[in-house]
Amino acid sequence: MFLIIAVAVSISGTQSRAMRTLSVVVAAARISMLGVAMAEIKIIQGDCLEVMKTFEDNQFDLVLTDPPYQFETKGGGIAGKREYLHTGCKNIGVGKDYDLFGSGDFLNECVRVVKKPNIFIFCSKAQIFKILWYAERNNINYEIIPFCKSAPLPCSNNQWLPDREWGIHLYKNLSVYGNYYTKQGFFFDGNFKDENIDHPTPKPVYIIKKLLANIAEANQEVLDPFAGSGSTGIACNHMGNNCTLIEINPKYCDQIRKRIQEEQDKMALFPD
Repeated sequence: MFLIIAVAVSISGTQSRAMRTLSVVVAAARISMLGVAMAEIKIIQGDCLEVMKTFEDNQFDLVLTDPPYQFETKGGGIAGKREYLHTGCKNIGVGKDYDLFGSGDFLNECVRVVKKPNIFIFCSKAQIFKILWYAERNNINYEIIPFCKSAPLPCSNNQWLPDREWGIHLYKNLSVYGNYYTKQGFFFDGNFKDENIDHPTPKPVYIIKKLLANIAEANQEVLDPFAGSGSTGIACNHMGNNCTLIEINPKYCDQIRKRIQEEQDKMALFPD
C-alpha cells in the first residue's frame, strides 16, 4: 500500500535575504515493504539554499546529491560545448556553476543540517579542488570515487578522453557499511546515465543504492538538494531510507512524483 499527499505551503525563511517568502510544493509518498520499515519521500520545489535554511540543525543523517556542473571541450570537437542547464540554486547559472563550492555556503548548509559530516557529492574534475579545500579547512575526512565510462562522448580532440566523472564522500567519525562488492573504490558503467529519463544527467538507481549501502543505515534521513530526475528518492525507497528531495524546476518535480508512484506500484506488486 502507498499514499501520495500533495501539500502547498508557504515558508518564511528568516535567514534568507530580505526575509523573502519561499513558495514550496511538497509531495510525500509512503510505501510499506516486506521486512523494511515504511519509507517517506518528500519533494520540495524551490531554491535549494533557501529551502535548506528552513531546516533544523542535525535534521538529517546524510546528504547525497548530484549538483549541476559544466562540461566543455576546447577546440570545437565533435560535441563542441555541452552545458548541463539544470540548476538547483537561483544564483547558479551557465558558466557560474563552480561558485556553488567556491563560497562555501552550500557545503556549510550541508554540514549544518546533518548530525555529523556524511555528504556524498557527484562533481566534475574542476569542482574537486574546491570541495577538498573545504574538507581540509574544516578537518573533514574525504574519499574520492571515480566513475569510469566505457562509452564516453567522442570529443577528446587533443586532450584526454572525458571518460570519468567523480564523486567525493565527506565524512567524520563514520563507519563504511556495505560489503566487499559495494565498497570498491571506483564504479564502471557505459556512461552513468539512464537513457529512459527526460533529464540531462539522470544517475542510474543502482549506483545510488550501492552508495547508500555504504554510507547509510535503514530508516536514516537522506537529503538530496539537487533532486533532478529523482533517482535518490527511488533508491531510498528500495533501501528503506526516508528522503527529502529539493528541486527548483517544476517540470522535474512532476517527473519525480510520477517516477516514484510508478516505482511504488511496481514494488507493491513485486517487492524485493
